Amino acid sequence: MKVMISEKLSKGLCEVYCRYYKPSKQEDLACMGFVITKRLIELGFPISFPVCSGPPADTGGPERPGNEITEKLINQVCTVCPFQENDCDFIGFYRTGRSASEQERLMPCGGFIFLSLLLDSGVICIDDIRDIE
Repeated sequence: MKVMISEKLSKGLCEVYCRYYKPSKQEDLACMGFVITKRLIELGFPISFPVCSGPPADTGGPERPGNEITEKLINQVCTVCPFQENDCDFIGFYRTGRSASEQERLMPCGGFIFLSLLLDSGVICIDDIRDIE
């Protein structure tokens, strides 16, 4: 999805939470998690970076969300994400029904992880995401 990429949002979300982020690329493409986060900020939600402390995504990053939050985000975010059809290994692997241990190896995008942290910390609820779409 093409969006106007904010440098602050890209640094706070993508660099910290996304292991697929390539800072050398000057693109205006964004995952749906990024788009939703940008919209939540525009609506005035109290979102700040980082939500959790920990190593950057490229060195291990935050842990994968639990199953309940993963299911909610897949239903609300991944189903409308432009990358889910052909470019998202996480959702493609998730849909195959492989074992949990096999799925553990693939991490979702940084937007997905960031939204899961916002949900987990109570900053937003799933209805806030649902209302954006």
